[in-house]
Amino acid sequence: MVAAPPPSPLVGVAPLPLDWARSTNLPRPPIATTAANACPPLHQRRLQRGCRGRWSRVRVERGKFKELGFSDSRLFMGHCYPFCPQPDLTIGIRSHSDYALMAVLLQNQVPGLQIKHGDGWVDVKPLRGGLIINIGDSLQIISNDEYKSVEHRVLANSSKEPRISTVEFFHADNRNGSACYGPLLELLSPEKPAIYRNFTMKEFLEIFYTKGVHSKSLVKELKL
Repeated sequence: MVAAPPPSPLVGVAPLPLDWARSTNLPRPPIATTAANACPPLHQRRLQRGCRGRWSRVRVERGKFKELGFSDSRLFMGHCYPFCPQPDLTIGIRSHSDYALMAVLLQNQVPGLQIKHGDGWVDVKPLRGGLIINIGDSLQIISNDEYKSVEHRVLANSSKEPRISTVEFFHADNRNGSACYGPLLELLSPEKPAIYRNFTMKEFLEIFYTKGVHSKSLVKELKL
């Protein structure tokens, strides 16, 4: 017997490979006020403090990402990784980095997520109720490599219980506009010039749809 992908179609935002997973997306998730009502105030404050501490490394004024439109559009995706009888012959979702500014991931207790570290892969142990914040390609580019997007993958599921994860992507939605994005000017200097070229969101998404979900192809494509 040879492992074959599960029968249901894989629905996504770009040409996705036939990995051992079922995915669907919700391009217009619930509005922020609805989500805030579902999140206890204490957890909101903890998440806000954690994000502020991490963003402080990027020396830009508060509200800059909102000004650039990176909070204007969100995409919510759900992934199901059913039992695979021969997990050594396939992969859940192959190695890639997220195109967005950042992604917020919630997973159940079934392991499988790995992040790339050096030339190897490290397991991300599920933590009940814990959120995983992934840096995306957009943030790597506009921060001029102050932040690096996280290359990750999901192994095929050898557990009888399905692996379930949900992820929300935060990205700009200016695909029809002429606004240009690129490394933030306030982060550039003679000692640290721009590493990436400027681009429009339309061009960015065209590259994404052409290259699909594969490694860090977006970052490589926009490098000077």
